[in-house]
Amino acid sequence: MKIEKMNRYWRDANQITTFEAGDPDENPWVMGQPKSDPIEVQAYDPTWAELFQALRADIATALAGKTLAIEYVRHVLFRDWLRTHPQDRTLYAEAKIQAKDGADTFQAYNMRKQTVVREIYTRIFESHGLLKTRSPG
Repeated sequence: MKIEKMNRYWRDANQITTFEAGDPDENPWVMGQPKSDPIEVQAYDPTWAELFQALRADIATALAGKTLAIEYVRHVLFRDWLRTHPQDRTLYAEAKIQAKDGADTFQAYNMRKQTVVREIYTRIFESHGLLKTRSPG
């Protein structure tokens, strides 16, 4: 997704560049904690884009025009970045493989790869001018 297109929906870059740390003592489960499912890391599947489009259509119907856009902005930026940055693609793939070992929930899996994901997002946001470039050292 082009930054210009994103800017139509988000006036403040902090809306997409800020990651909430979360409160470990907070209970975020409305209907109880989700069941534990096994983690299976898979190679990219082009049908995922079709699945997203189908889900997007269902969401748009349910919201009946009460939203401007249904996008996974961070996901699109991340996907596009990995397609053009092989070092980060390899780093992310390795993080996913390491994260699945010992993770018994999706939450644990995501937490185990979080540092690498945030490092990559920082590079993405900096490259688009959404964050100030860090000083070396």
